[in-house]
Amino acid sequence: MTIEKIKHKLESYAHEVNEFHPFLQNFLGQIPTIKHVEYTHGNREYGADFILIVEDEILLKETYIGVVVKSKKILQSDVDNIERQINESFRLPKIIFNGKKKVSLDTV
Repeated sequence: MTIEKIKHKLESYAHEVNEFHPFLQNFLGQIPTIKHVEYTHGNREYGADFILIVEDEILLKETYIGVVVKSKKILQSDVDNIERQINESFRLPKIIFNGKKKVSLDTV
C-alpha cells in the first residue's frame, strides 16, 4: 500500500474510537520493538488511550509508553485538554494485563 493510500485511509476514519483505535492497536502490535499493546481507552484510562511495552533486550528492562490518541487536526483550543490528558497519564499507576500488573508510565 502506498503512502498516499495509507494517508487517505487514515483521513477517512470518521470515528476515533470505533475505527481509528482498532487500526492503531493492530498497527502498533506489528512494530517489532513493541512487546505488548494495552488498550486502555475508557472511563478508567486516566489520560492514555494505549500503553506500549517496549523491552530493552540488552538491559532486560521494560519501558512503559502512554499514547494519547487524536484522530483529527489538533487546534489551539485543544491544547489544554491534551496537556491535561498527558499530565493525568503520569499521575496514577496503570493497571494492565486484566488487573494483573500495575505500572507507572515512563513517557507519554
